[in-house]
Amino acid sequence: MPLTPNGKIDRRAVADLFSKERSGGGSQPPRGPAEEAVAAVWEELLGISGIHRDDNFFSLGGDSLIATRMAQALRERHGVEVTLRQLFSAPTVAETAALIDSFEEGSL
Repeated sequence: MPLTPNGKIDRRAVADLFSKERSGGGSQPPRGPAEEAVAAVWEELLGISGIHRDDNFFSLGGDSLIATRMAQALRERHGVEVTLRQLFSAPTVAETAALIDSFEEGSL
C-alpha cells in the first residue's frame, strides 16, 4: 500500500491505482449535467480524475468527512440539501446525480 510521509495509507495514491485499473474496464463517463457536476465535485474532493458514472465514492477513497464536504459543495453549487444518509445510500455518480435531479424536480 502506498504511504504518506507520515506513514498513513495514501488514499489518493490508492484511488489513482483504482482509476488506472478502471480505465480499461469499459465504465461509462458521466451523462448529463447533473452527473458531470457530481463527477467534477468528486474529482476536486478526492484529487483524482477520470471519474465514471458507476464509480463508488467510498471505493475511491471517500469517507464521512469528505462526504460532508461533498454535501456542502452540492448545497453551494446546486442549492440542494443532501444529507449524509442520502449520500451513503447513493454512493455512485449516477445515484448522487439522481438525488440532485429529484431535488430540482421537487419530488423530495
